[in-house]
Amino acid sequence: MSDAYKNAGVNLVLGDELSEALYTGAVETWPNRDGSFGELVSAQRSFSGMRALAVRSLLDVPNPEGLMLHMGDDGIGTKVEIAGRVRDHSTMAFDLLAMVCDDAAIKGFEPAAVTTTFDVRKLHESMRPDIEDLVRGYVAAAKAANVAIVNGEVAELGPLVGGYDGPGGLKGVVQLALNALMRREPVERLRYNWSATVIAAGHEQRLLDGSQVTPGDSLVAFREHGLRSNGLSLVRKVLREAYGREWHNTPHDGSTLGRMVLKPSIIYSQVLVDAIGGYDLRRQPRAEVHGAAHITGGGIPGKLGRLLKATGFGADIEAPFAPPEIMDLVQRAGNVPDEEIYRILNMGNGMIVATPDPSRMIELVGEHGMEAKVIGTVTKETSNITIKSAGVMTPGVKLVYAAA
Repeated sequence: MSDAYKNAGVNLVLGDELSEALYTGAVETWPNRDGSFGELVSAQRSFSGMRALAVRSLLDVPNPEGLMLHMGDDGIGTKVEIAGRVRDHSTMAFDLLAMVCDDAAIKGFEPAAVTTTFDVRKLHESMRPDIEDLVRGYVAAAKAANVAIVNGEVAELGPLVGGYDGPGGLKGVVQLALNALMRREPVERLRYNWSATVIAAGHEQRLLDGSQVTPGDSLVAFREHGLRSNGLSLVRKVLREAYGREWHNTPHDGSTLGRMVLKPSIIYSQVLVDAIGGYDLRRQPRAEVHGAAHITGGGIPGKLGRLLKATGFGADIEAPFAPPEIMDLVQRAGNVPDEEIYRILNMGNGMIVATPDPSRMIELVGEHGMEAKVIGTVTKETSNITIKSAGVMTPGVKLVYAAA
């Protein structure tokens, strides 16, 4: 067989092996949805074989005319560049599934199945350990989200995909020279973009569109210890300017800056599914939820503001979670005002739920091994969102944002 395609930058053999690895990992996730919507039917056991979702679990649902299907997609943006720097891809799937599954859950849908698109710059033999790490994370994240991975498309796109390519400057030149002297192939770094589409089921009696939010509702925040997949462009710029091109190797408090930025997202979707009961009306809700906001790009003002837009109500946040240390560090290094940082990062509050029964909601979050607390209330008097800042520039100062 000719090597023309390989010489053009595409390795068909490794591409098929990566597809097979992702497929093998996907098969491990299929039991997650046994007996529920998202259960997989496969007539051909191979990565190129037919796969479909069984619908029999929907046939006996009470009031089936109220069932709805939702599809949503997202990616993890430039967080993949951090994984390349740290040389650890095992947590990327947590970020990926958190983005798509949590976005579905805040609308009242139960995430069931996910497909992914993996665009890689180049495949190389030295990447096998990285790919194995990525697949292990794939399986663990799907279990945390209680979804089945249906399919994963892989494509080599060459220079159309960027990413971290190793140390630059004198260190990079020395490394290349040593490789040449020892006749050793350079270790290629896995550089890629990763996106996903989720399929979720919901029932019209349990959808969350913000219209149920009521003045006096408590705002319960779920704690987040990392950046999730948002604000990374600012974080990377600030840390590079403060610590240099290899900022990720900078030690900090027993870790490194790279590890702190890489901290994986918490997947919250199953808490919301348990709270509202999911798509099957036979499953009893466990907590009353009037609305939910997934705090990603836009921060609390943007995402909570979107939830409150349906009613025009406001929010008074008196006790937000303290931001993780990496956020304080970035804010100081970049001299970012509190008012702005709350528009960019989650600041330790990964999900916010409006509920008239905060104690039950907090208890349920704890059952899932997460931490939650009341941070404020929904208000009728004003449509503004006020946040008592926990930022490093003006702690304790009331920040005011328009809710809509």
